[in-house]
Amino acid sequence: MAHQKLRRVHNVLGVVFGVQVLFWMVSGLFFTLFPIEQVRGANLRQDISHGVLDLSDVTLTANQAAERAGIAPERAELAMFLGDPVWKLGTEKITHLVDAQTGALLSPISAVRAHEIAALGIKPNVGTPLTPYLLEANPPREYSGPLPVWVVTYDTTTTRLYIDAQTGELTHRPHPPLAHIRCLVAVPHYGRDWQGQV
Repeated sequence: MAHQKLRRVHNVLGVVFGVQVLFWMVSGLFFTLFPIEQVRGANLRQDISHGVLDLSDVTLTANQAAERAGIAPERAELAMFLGDPVWKLGTEKITHLVDAQTGALLSPISAVRAHEIAALGIKPNVGTPLTPYLLEANPPREYSGPLPVWVVTYDTTTTRLYIDAQTGELTHRPHPPLAHIRCLVAVPHYGRDWQGQV
């Protein structure tokens, strides 16, 4: 009787470890056939040029911009955003975009600006970005960045792009169609960050 139980346990363990080894083999073959950049969607991105900063266009100091926007920042950085100079004014937990000419608070960015960033940050062959929607809670498993975030989909693919609603930065690599397969075959590689953040 004990011998039969031991044999049954041995068979079950053999199946469990056999399935695990099979997953390793399948995932290894998958990542051999598809470069990791393609699987992660890094090959879909392109650098965004917000323009060249001209200090003559900056009419407000960081303190003046912060005062007009009603912010008490701990750090300040001058940058370009969609062709206009902005101050990135940061507190302990959050960064605000403030127009360096008018002092207008640009954060959180609008859907229109998110759409423009989505068009600039992805290669043309991916398709045309559709209307972004704001995700404020319960993000999908593929996304582990800050919330709220603008989510942009495209007309010819299932690719999704994530844009930080506060700073307008791409917070995550594009989520390509292959990522769905990756989630299946990469299970044996738990503990590794296959998603990766931008």
